Amino acid sequence: MFGLYDMYLRAILRAIRQHRGCSLEDLAGPWKVGAQASAALLAGSTEAILTPLERAQTLLQHRHFNGHFAHTWDVMKKLRPLGVREYYRGLVPILLRNGPSSVLFFTLRGPVRDVIPAKPSRFWDVLRDFVSGAVLGATISTVFFPINVAKSVMQAQLGGKFPGVVETIRRVKQERGGWRGVFRGVHINYTRSLVSWGIINSTYEILGDLLGVDAAA
Repeated sequence: MFGLYDMYLRAILRAIRQHRGCSLEDLAGPWKVGAQASAALLAGSTEAILTPLERAQTLLQHRHFNGHFAHTWDVMKKLRPLGVREYYRGLVPILLRNGPSSVLFFTLRGPVRDVIPAKPSRFWDVLRDFVSGAVLGATISTVFFPINVAKSVMQAQLGGKFPGVVETIRRVKQERGGWRGVFRGVHINYTRSLVSWGIINSTYEILGDLLGVDAAA
């Protein structure tokens, strides 16, 4: 996702520079934030191409299908008679999750990092990247948790009708006895995101420095 974001952002900034006749360094305010948001939305939405793999993962992890599927390609083969649409079951919640969450992450990770006092230390820089990524990732994943629940429930269904996101969340809420049931397991998701996004964000910056590649913004 980071690579796609950089690719889209560089293309957007290049187009803005040509249109406005200014350097990338001169871009600020709404132009820069708008470019970041657009690149993030495109990067997150592009990831939806991998929906069939998420679909296979959900089916393989669901206890109801433990003896039905052997591996990923077995899932793909057995979904084929149900049509192409079955591969993309759960596409809408994935788009609703990936796009907006990417926009929030990439537009806020800089400001959140700047809140942490800077020190002349490489270790401290890495720590700032880790903390900003961890806090943002955990917070955003918690906000979008109900949509992720809807995605998992929708993708765990094999064949039949295609319920919408709102309908699915409403059904889960009813079956689990309220919103607390919808957010069941959120603490595990929060902890995982806290660690994984901290590592991802700091590693991205470390690799960028090692390879001598400057982030587009």
